[in-house]
Amino acid sequence: MSDRRNVQRGRDLNRTADILATRQRRILDAFASSNVLLAIDYDGTLAPIAPAPDQARMRVRTRRLFAQVARCYPSIAISGRPLDDIAQRMVGIPVRSVFGNYGAEPSPRGTPPVRVGAWVRHLRERLSTHRGVVVDD
Repeated sequence: MSDRRNVQRGRDLNRTADILATRQRRILDAFASSNVLLAIDYDGTLAPIAPAPDQARMRVRTRRLFAQVARCYPSIAISGRPLDDIAQRMVGIPVRSVFGNYGAEPSPRGTPPVRVGAWVRHLRERLSTHRGVVVDD
């Protein structure tokens, strides 16, 4: 395959579609009848990327639509955020489970491996002098 076609194919794979749109109903119906779990990340997916992590908020319409989807299809929320943070953001949405720190903190309440805390301390020590760098745990 030529480089030009590889580049175009990469663009096609990275193109997003509004999966919750009415025109996508057939895709959702097929998905719902399969043996698949819908797992959605918070930052950049359910909520737009924000200048600071505490400013990221799900839009009202997105919250309503995700709640509808979670009532119809088995759904979970996964985030790099701590479990307490992401669990609070999912209140009122009937997800089956919530996972913080990219799965290191499953619900019901789990504790992250000790090494996660060590990584956070190490990164904060090393990167605290760099302007604009935030190590978000």
